Amino acid sequence: MSDSNNSDDAPSDREGDTEERDRLQSVLDPDGLGLIQQILSHDSGVLSAEELAFRNTDLDEGAIEETLQRLAADGIIQALEPEYPQPDHPDVYWAVTEDGIELLKHLGVYSEICVLSAADDALLRTERIKQIENSDHRPKPDWYKSIQS
Repeated sequence: MSDSNNSDDAPSDREGDTEERDRLQSVLDPDGLGLIQQILSHDSGVLSAEELAFRNTDLDEGAIEETLQRLAADGIIQALEPEYPQPDHPDVYWAVTEDGIELLKHLGVYSEICVLSAADDALLRTERIKQIENSDHRPKPDWYKSIQS
């Protein structure tokens, strides 16, 4: 009789396995991993699609948006809107979720953020990117707010 209980549990276990496998594939995809790490390596903990396109000249903005949407659907990143939207500034910024950070740590790819942060700091920015990055109205992820307190 306990076998019937186990068989009832099996489909949900497989669904959970499939969801976890999808999350792992999203993170381990080179484009996805690169975007996640770039978001985390920025001082603010958030980047807009425009800022990511600037950093990834080998990807078109459509591919970046598609990857961001997939990562968001998998709960690895989240879209944040500025509290006070500014004209000629992005309406949406992307932040890695706490679950996303834990997944990176589990996979052993979180430690690279320090090196990428130094590289990001050294990046020569266009005036447009400087304007976006210097905005006082960038949203902050919840985990970032807690480490600032």
